Amino acid sequence: MKKNKNLVGIIQAIFSAILFGLMPLFTKVIFGFGANFASAAFYRTSLPLILVLVLSILEDRSIRINLKELFYLIIASIFFVATSLTLYRSYNFISSGVATTIHFAYPIIIFIINTIITKSSPNKIDAFCLLMVTVGLILIIDFKTGHIDMRGIILAAISAFTYSFYSIFLERSYLRNLNSLRILFYINLISTFLIVIFIIFSGNELVLTFSPFQWVFLFIYSVVITVGATLLYQKSLRIIGATYTSILSCLEPVTSVVVGVAILSELIFLKQFIAIIMIISSTIIIVKNQIKKYKID
Repeated sequence: MKKNKNLVGIIQAIFSAILFGLMPLFTKVIFGFGANFASAAFYRTSLPLILVLVLSILEDRSIRINLKELFYLIIASIFFVATSLTLYRSYNFISSGVATTIHFAYPIIIFIINTIITKSSPNKIDAFCLLMVTVGLILIIDFKTGHIDMRGIILAAISAFTYSFYSIFLERSYLRNLNSLRILFYINLISTFLIVIFIIFSGNELVLTFSPFQWVFLFIYSVVITVGATLLYQKSLRIIGATYTSILSCLEPVTSVVVGVAILSELIFLKQFIAIIMIISSTIIIVKNQIKKYKID
């Protein structure tokens, strides 16, 4: 039973990464509609709210929470919003490729923090896979495209830390006892409220002028990222933990490269091909190691 449960967690992490890999393409399209970074973050959290609410009620028959749960949900939402705003904003100063690479320092941060928390020695296989993934991420991005602005680097680095804290918080806090859909609904609801406050006080504009087709695209974007990628990520966190989920999530930039080649006719270079092999190999090693571990246990 435990083995099957962990396999489910691994599969959820992989599919989450694949769906998240579509986000840079979606975001690029939304920016092309005239939306700014704050608007993109707002629509990501607000548009799927009713759908998530309905799904939560159908699955759990209740969305009630107490004050303690609300307190933890607000903390998680702050980390979540900070990640979205800083990462999206970093795209205005550096290329999305460089920003993504910096953001994907979060598996390393999670690995280090969890090792400190558990006071355990790092697993050699996990450490090796993490090293391969790190090298792969560096190789997969062309740092020569676009100028390097320190503001973008700092924002992307902040997004890596806030997403690490968000992931670890969901794994280890009291929220672990709540239904995943209920968590998703309240984090999106609170995040939407926080983003509105940010827009008001930062002077950013909430873009509302979209065509019917663009509104449909925005809704599909929000559902795929929220009900698909984010929900699967949260479910995986609860089963296999933040460290393994984050490492498996490094399939996300691989997906972005594949989508770029297949849909946008982008070129793929030898170093990127090697990077993809390294990341996929690391993923396979982690999966096989997990299967072997729970067969023995």
